[in-house]
Amino acid sequence: MRKNLFLIIFIFILLIPSIYIIKNTSVKKMYSFKNLINSSYMFKDNKGNIYVGFRNNKLYSFSKNFKKNWEKIFDSNVLSFIPLEDKLILTTNNSNLYMLNLKGKVLKKISFDYKFIILKGKITDNKFIVLYQDKNYLPSLGEMIIENSGYIQINEFSLYLDTYISAYEYLKIYPLNNNDYFYFKKTKDTIIKVIISHDEEKLPYVKKVIPIKTAFIIKDPKYIKYGFPIYYNEKIIFSINNFFYIQNTKDKSEIFINLENYYKFKDYKPKINSNIIYYINNSYFTTNFGDLFEVSINSGNVKRYKIKAYGDSSLIKKYGNKLYILSGNNFIIFDTKDKTIKRKEFGDSYFNFVIIDENNIILINNGLMSKLLNL
Repeated sequence: MRKNLFLIIFIFILLIPSIYIIKNTSVKKMYSFKNLINSSYMFKDNKGNIYVGFRNNKLYSFSKNFKKNWEKIFDSNVLSFIPLEDKLILTTNNSNLYMLNLKGKVLKKISFDYKFIILKGKITDNKFIVLYQDKNYLPSLGEMIIENSGYIQINEFSLYLDTYISAYEYLKIYPLNNNDYFYFKKTKDTIIKVIISHDEEKLPYVKKVIPIKTAFIIKDPKYIKYGFPIYYNEKIIFSINNFFYIQNTKDKSEIFINLENYYKFKDYKPKINSNIIYYINNSYFTTNFGDLFEVSINSGNVKRYKIKAYGDSSLIKKYGNKLYILSGNNFIIFDTKDKTIKRKEFGDSYFNFVIIDENNIILINNGLMSKLLNL
């Protein structure tokens, strides 16, 4: 009996390295960063080059073969950066804005009286929404226009906003006509639709504010950004805690789903812990129980897939007919057509990823940039 026990223990010890190797061979570490803070700023250009920025004072560029093109050091922490055709626009914590070419050369530097963050919501190819502090240190929203000549102007249109930057991480801009557009704002107790127009001098102003949902409470601030409202096919799709909504703006009907109906746990409530993605006529999101939900935008029919996305939160992106889901140290590829699930697990947790193509997916955290293997 004792010999058998020793044999089992010996075999288990031998298996531990094998399990670890299996996890780590899911990724190939391409580059190690030092003393960096996680940031969601990463994108690729049309040539496959990757640009990575952190909220310290460095910006990196890598080729599609993962060779470092260049590294740029600034005199203050980077707050945000965006692509603009063949240029990069970057803001820093000491209230400076930089315009760089794709080779990392600074073409222009402008100093402002306040620091600001360029949000991912793009109005047009040269017009963006920025979140900044005015002279009274109150958070405000405004339009930033970048002319071809390099002239940059910021015009304020909203005052006294919530200070949670993460609440605007999934902000999108939806055009109404040549002059107007709208976006959604989600706080701990309100979801509204904000319509922006312009006066005769082309200055922006808030034309109308439409309540979408009120009288609720999101106790944990990190859950404000999850289930952030999106607009698709005349429908507003969003979540609040364990509730999922699809509002039809045309006939005013509403599809309402309570996630508690899909779980039997009494002491732990299910919540949506990802962004919402739509593909054709379905919407997708993950929950804190590791499942992927597929909800028909038209009928509200629900399908649940046990994809084991066990990270604290998930980030979903789509490429072709597939969903790519990063959840801590798990990566899941879900085929929306044949409903197949491909799952990978690795030793390190990652916070963001970029899809170059189906065979090249880059993962990043605060210390590593890695390539996903065996796709």
